[in-house]
Amino acid sequence: ALNETRIKVLEGMLENAEVGQASSDGTVTKGALITAIIAGKEQVFVLGNQEIAADVPDGARVFSPDAPLGKALMGHRAGETVTYAAPTGKEIEAEIVDVTTV
Repeated sequence: ALNETRIKVLEGMLENAEVGQASSDGTVTKGALITAIIAGKEQVFVLGNQEIAADVPDGARVFSPDAPLGKALMGHRAGETVTYAAPTGKEIEAEIVDVTTV
């Protein structure tokens, strides 16, 4: 039953998949590899879903573009600082250091 459920989820993802490409102009988009200082700690991550985890560089995490951090960063560029509300309600500052394609 669990496998059948997973198959249905994957089929749904494939039916609604959109092929895209990370921006090459340094703008944060889905699929971009981002280096940012978040709450004073440097982090490297890709905005996407967990299915792309195997394709990201070692040490990089995957965050959803629909998560508060992803939404705050979308459309911004390296050198910019954004603030977003964490699920706890705390305001967190994120400085975008670098944006590249995977």
